[in-house]
Amino acid sequence: FTQGVEYSNEDFQKAAVIMTDGSNTSGSVFTSAYDGTVSPQTLDDRLVTVCDGMREEGILVYTITFNINDPEIQALMLECAGGDETKFFNSPDSEELQAAFQQIGNELSNLRISR
Repeated sequence: FTQGVEYSNEDFQKAAVIMTDGSNTSGSVFTSAYDGTVSPQTLDDRLVTVCDGMREEGILVYTITFNINDPEIQALMLECAGGDETKFFNSPDSEELQAAFQQIGNELSNLRISR
């Protein structure tokens, strides 16, 4: 992502939105990279480490669970959002998901979308 503005540019706020519709697992795509030895707990720990690192860099981290009725996954995503309930959204259906993205968009004054 070399196109992004410098972190020191006060006119912009960097943000990340992390959305999930399930638990962390290492499927066949990741088996060769990790020799199949990565547990879901290890993947959860890595996610939290990445989220913590982003927040330490001043990046706003928003998290969304979609169509999940699992308190453990919701707690993980809340932790990834730094425990900030205003940055965590539980969206049990598409209407709530749309509302979550609308609220996040409203909170950001300079929204840049990148993939």
